[in-house]
Parts: sequence; C-alpha cells; structure tokens
Amino acid sequence: MKEQLDYKAFINITQEMVELVQGSTEHYGVYKNIHVNMSDLSEAGNRAVAGMPATTTAAAGASHWEACHDWMDAQHTLFQLANLCAAVSLLTPSSFRHHLLFLRCLLLISFLLFILWAGLFECMLDVLVWNCLFFAVDLVHIIILVYTNIPSRFNKSLLDLYDKKMKPLKVGRRDFAELCSHGNIIPLRKGIKYAMENVTPCGEKVSILLRGRLKVSHDGVFLHSVEPNEFVDSPEFDSIPLIGDSTEKYQVTITSSEDSLILSWCHTTLRSYLATNSFMWTVFTHLVGKDVSDKLYKIQELLLREPTDRHSPSFLTRNSSMVNVRKCLLTSDGRQSSLTNGKNEMLTFCRIQL
Repeated sequence: MKEQLDYKAFINITQEMVELVQGSTEHYGVYKNIHVNMSDLSEAGNRAVAGMPATTTAAAGASHWEACHDWMDAQHTLFQLANLCAAVSLLTPSSFRHHLLFLRCLLLISFLLFILWAGLFECMLDVLVWNCLFFAVDLVHIIILVYTNIPSRFNKSLLDLYDKKMKPLKVGRRDFAELCSHGNIIPLRKGIKYAMENVTPCGEKVSILLRGRLKVSHDGVFLHSVEPNEFVDSPEFDSIPLIGDSTEKYQVTITSSEDSLILSWCHTTLRSYLATNSFMWTVFTHLVGKDVSDKLYKIQELLLREPTDRHSPSFLTRNSSMVNVRKCLLTSDGRQSSLTNGKNEMLTFCRIQL
C-alpha cells in the first residue's frame, strides 16, 4: 500500500510541476514552489522507482519500446545507395568468373557512401570510424585479389607454345611463366649444331623449339625434322635416370636448318622445380611422352613411305621389333621403369638401326 501511495505522489508532483511551468512565473513564490516541488519530485521519484514492483517496471519499459509512433524521415540518398550496393554485392552469382572481386568492389563503394553520409550529413563519429575501418580492410582484399588475378605476361615467342601445348592441359599462365623462368631463350643460327652424336652428353639440357626448324640425323642419314612447339631432345630427356648422373651420349646429330629460337632448361634445375610442383611434373612428363611417340611414328611413317634398298635388309626385323615393343608397353605392370625401357627400346630401333 505504501509503495502505491509513493507512486501516486510521484505522479501528482509531476503534474503540479507541469502546471506551474505553464502558468505565470512572475512571482517569486512560484519559483520557490517549483524549487520545493522539484526536490519533492526527486525524492518521491527515487522512492517510487525503488519500491515499484518488477512487473510495473517491465510494463513501463515495454510500453516505452512499443510506443514508436513518431517515425523519422527517410535518410539521405547516399545512405540508400550504400545499402543498395551492399544488397547487389550479396546477389552476385558464384558462377561469375570474377565474382569475388566484383563483390569486394561493390562493398568498397558501399563503405565509401556510408563514410560520406555519416561524415557530411549526419556527423555520426562511431558510424564514420567503423566504415573507415571496413573500407581499409576491404581495400586490402581487393589489392590482393587483383594481384593474384592479373594474367602473367611473358615473351611473345612463348605465347604460341602456351596456347597450343599448355592451355589445353589447363595450365595457368602463372604456372607456365614460372616454368619458363627456370629456362633461357636461345637463338640458333642456320647450320649451328644443337647436339652431336657420340659427343654431346645427355642429361645436361632439354629444349623446346619455339621458331624455325631443326634437322635430326644419324651418321649423315636424315631421320626427321623438329617443328615449332616440339621438344628437341625428348627421347634423351626421357632415357636418362631420374636420380644420378648419366654417361650416355646423344645418338643423333641435331642441326638448325634455318634461323631458330629454342627454350632451353638445365636438366638439374628443371628436375628440381618439377619435384616441387606435382601438377607441372605430370604435365611435363605427359608432353615429353607424347613428343617421343610422335617422333617414333614419324620415323615409322618414313620407313613405310620410303622402303629404299638402304633400309630393306633390316626393315622387317625392325618392324617386327616395333610390334614387340608395343606389346611390352601394353602388357607392362604400369611401373615407370617398364615404360622408360619400352621407350628406350623403341628409340634404339628407330634412331640407330635406321
């Protein structure tokens, strides 16, 4: 009962104060009454709030939050545009190639608009500071994304090699540029010998012809030519062991038949790089194996197309051996040594016995 009386006294004093303020304030007694009533109001208010039941307090709080009758006007256009950019960024489809970069750019614009709105029109320090922080973080992300997505630039002479050999195998421009960075582009004048049979050791280099044409011969007999985007010495690269030095020599002479350009790698450097990149190792060995097969079939076609007297005595034997080698490859247990031995045997029959 006492708590209810205190609460009623608090209400009455409040009403009295409002009436006094609205009335005439010319007499000193009015000010005195206001001063006294304010003291009483403070004391009674403290007692009322302290003694008010929990349910009454909760009801008063609920009525305060629910009583949102006076809505504010719509915010500035910058505020609306900022939210629109944020909404569009969240609707970016993941199938879009650069969707992450597009999303980040829209969020950056959104944060910038929030900064302008909070700093120029509303003067809200906390909103301004938070959006400046978001803007800085998002800008760093955009710089990283741009750096990682910029296409790697490399020599124009390597572009055709990438388009015809590497790109169909899903090799990225960055991986290809890194592979090429371990090699050197070397020009070859017409008539310059790239390798000499029984003189040049294997295992020192491996090269791809970028421009021009090379002639491969054995003991003065033409075997085949090397065209652009083909390996120059893929059989020799494939025949040497993975670990350890090789004492083998080139069994053919490779000569530049016109001004040419090659991309050459040091064998040790290339092996070290490929050992750290399993994907490029798979791609490179695939290209080497395909190049070896192409060269072998070129020689086989030459034998079938020009069965001269010089080739006739041993042609049947060689053709039979090629069949046996193919059987060996098809029935091998899949080990790398079997595949390498098969390729070496094919190389021996086609390059030496010709």
